[in-house]
Amino acid sequence: NGITLQVRQDDFIAVVGSNGVGKSTLFNVIFRLHEPQSGSIELMGRDMRDMSDREIYRIMGLVFQNPELQFVTNQVDEELMASLKGEDIPESLKRKRGKDMLERYGLVNFAHESPFILSQGQKRRLSVATMLLTNQRLLFLDEPTYGQDQQNRIELMDELVRLNRNGTAIAMITHDMALIKRYAKRVLSMDGGDIAFDGSAEDYAAFLQH
Repeated sequence: NGITLQVRQDDFIAVVGSNGVGKSTLFNVIFRLHEPQSGSIELMGRDMRDMSDREIYRIMGLVFQNPELQFVTNQVDEELMASLKGEDIPESLKRKRGKDMLERYGLVNFAHESPFILSQGQKRRLSVATMLLTNQRLLFLDEPTYGQDQQNRIELMDELVRLNRNGTAIAMITHDMALIKRYAKRVLSMDGGDIAFDGSAEDYAAFLQH
């Protein structure tokens, strides 16, 4: 099915829909993890087929639904450092950023552990932290609050709001209506691989009544 979607710099989008309608697939196609059957994707006015992976990932980042798919090292603190590998900043600043993230997401005591032995909630926090380090202009998150307690959910969402206010567009897949009402500026509802609704959170509440 055809989907036409434009993400604006100030967007904070909640992508919703029942299981199997194509939400994660849409994100995977955007990040070239799946081949699109047709059409094209433009990023900052350029056809992504003409861009390298390095160019793409400096502009936008993806937090996977399964955090383990994101991990590339066998140590939590090194996982954060790996995200900063391509950043042109001093090593001392990279270490400071990594340490700050460990503290912010309650992972200090696990800094030298393998990310694969963390609890599901800790894995999720680490996967989000690795993406928040590099200041991409577009951030896509697949169920970022899944498995988190209330305090961690609030802290994570407040961080996404801060990023959005500073110019990072956010698109997150979620089933949590409370998050949608509180944080989303825009709701994108998918059905059968197509877009059934694209509008404000207030209008989406009315849409659900029909």
